[in-house]
Amino acid sequence: MKSLFGLKADDYNELPTFAGGVKETPEEIRNLVIGEFLRLHKTSQHITSANEATRCEYISRIIYGVASIYGGEIKVYPQYEISGGHGKGPVDWAIKIGNIIITITEAKTRNCTECDPTADIHPAQS
Repeated sequence: MKSLFGLKADDYNELPTFAGGVKETPEEIRNLVIGEFLRLHKTSQHITSANEATRCEYISRIIYGVASIYGGEIKVYPQYEISGGHGKGPVDWAIKIGNIIITITEAKTRNCTECDPTADIHPAQS
């Protein structure tokens, strides 16, 4: 990996980290995301049996909620086309700061199944 990507660090801990810092999720954004989840939960099929488009609806709420905390510095690009020496094709989301892709996210069934108990944790909000 080190030579493949031209990394100078000998250890994972020496790699540069995201300089944006850790931010608390404002209560307003948290409540908006939870509200959207509850609305989707009432009006769409169960997420564990859903197709990719439905899973993307749920996951988008989280991604856009988190990105909004950074005041426009982080941009979300859904259905982004990746092309490079290590692969090409569409990804569900690319998250960028300026022209730099900081992460790629895919809506996988396994991830939604693992998150499903969240609806049971907050029953008073439904």
